[in-house]
Amino acid sequence: EFLDFYKLSQINYVHFSRTGGYAKLQTLVCKASGESWTEDDRLNFSSFYTVFRQQFIALGGHDLKLTTGDGLLVYLSVYRYADACEATPAQVKENLEKLWTEVKVLTEPQAVELSLEPAPQEKLDQGLRLYDALKDHFRPSQCLPLAALLLADQVEERQYGAFAARTRAIYNGMKEAHCFLTGVEDSVFAALLALSPRPVEELIAETEACYDRLKHRPFGTGQFTLSHVLALGEGSAQEKCDRTLALYDALKDRGRKYSTGHELGTLGLLTLVPGEVGALAEEVVEVDHFLSQQKGYGLMGVGKAQRLMHGVMLTAGYILDQNPSLANRDDLQRLSVVLMI
Repeated sequence: EFLDFYKLSQINYVHFSRTGGYAKLQTLVCKASGESWTEDDRLNFSSFYTVFRQQFIALGGHDLKLTTGDGLLVYLSVYRYADACEATPAQVKENLEKLWTEVKVLTEPQAVELSLEPAPQEKLDQGLRLYDALKDHFRPSQCLPLAALLLADQVEERQYGAFAARTRAIYNGMKEAHCFLTGVEDSVFAALLALSPRPVEELIAETEACYDRLKHRPFGTGQFTLSHVLALGEGSAQEKCDRTLALYDALKDRGRKYSTGHELGTLGLLTLVPGEVGALAEEVVEVDHFLSQQKGYGLMGVGKAQRLMHGVMLTAGYILDQNPSLANRDDLQRLSVVLMI
């Protein structure tokens, strides 16, 4: 791939961490496939690349374990190459700062998953288009690209605008009910809920019903996230909450008291997978015991609360893998990615 690009451009100082980068760069600099670069083309690109690289490094790009070329593709996907070549260093810096969330998302685990897709670059481009739609309703954050990458292929592109508006309506409902508890990370849960065909008011009511049902237990801040997770599952709020409480108690009876902080949402995921509560608890205890004997899970490593959370996530993931015909399997797998991050 590099050799093909070099034959056309005679440029050897641009590198990418993923395949497909050279072909995309050829397109972004307004060159047709197979079109050679002129001497002026090389000089203009070299001048722009030098400015971009300086700003990329200044913002900490190399600390993200990305190449300058990776960041360049994101930049030129938004700003026209002709305009980029005429921009001053200050303008390039300002523009790159606006895009820094998109650049950083390349380092996230979900971006690694993209490389396993049949067309990873197409998947990324699709995610960025949904991200643009979501940015019309939300301030940029690290959570928003996650939602876009996970859900871009679940929504028709012509519906991106409507989906983004629906996501915002659900988020507004969350914030209206719990102003101080609702944060930017909840935009991802709002987007997951927005995939449902149910009316917005019904989805918000389901979340609130789960929250109210859990109020009599001292679950603290984790209760809010847990209510979002349970709202994504099938069944009534009472059934899901009762099953969660039973699983929490079953683990506690087995000497595994589950944390009531952010980890609590992961317990909700296990609640939503099939299986008898006692059997699920026994499985988690077995996995937790195994992890306790592994390197990194000791006094100087991962603590007991997080280790138990890992046990729950591994158990839920295994059960989902073993049940490919489960109706909401894909939804729960996407949820598991959100909770892991």
